[in-house]
Amino acid sequence: MSRLQDKIALVAGGAAGIGLQAARLFLAEAAMVAPVDLQEADLKGAAADLDVPHGVRVNPVHPSRVTTRMMRSLEEGFDPGHGNDVKQQLATKIPLGRRGQSAAIANLVLFLAPDGSAFATGAQYPIDGGMVAG
Repeated sequence: MSRLQDKIALVAGGAAGIGLQAARLFLAEAAMVAPVDLQEADLKGAAADLDVPHGVRVNPVHPSRVTTRMMRSLEEGFDPGHGNDVKQQLATKIPLGRRGQSAAIANLVLFLAPDGSAFATGAQYPIDGGMVAG
């Protein structure tokens, strides 16, 4: 048995460079590998090169500013001592006028996961309070 038997590896940046090399190593150790990348054409080539099984659905979710510890740290880092002011300023750039909540992102992921969404694959899902739409 290999070190990664019965493990699943979701490899970000899996179409090239470090991600592609990591995917190859994981496969050599018997992991099930799902490479993901923003470069769709490169990803298709990498998936063929890696002999990734068909039938795996990949639906990347792209949240914008979400109320998380990381976002609070970034806001405080932009202007130490004035993180809340930065938060308010950044919120004005989101058409809905506020940051998202983690639960909203998780609900989209949950929607995409079950067999009821089995025909949804290969799309990218921005969840950004309308930022992409403008």
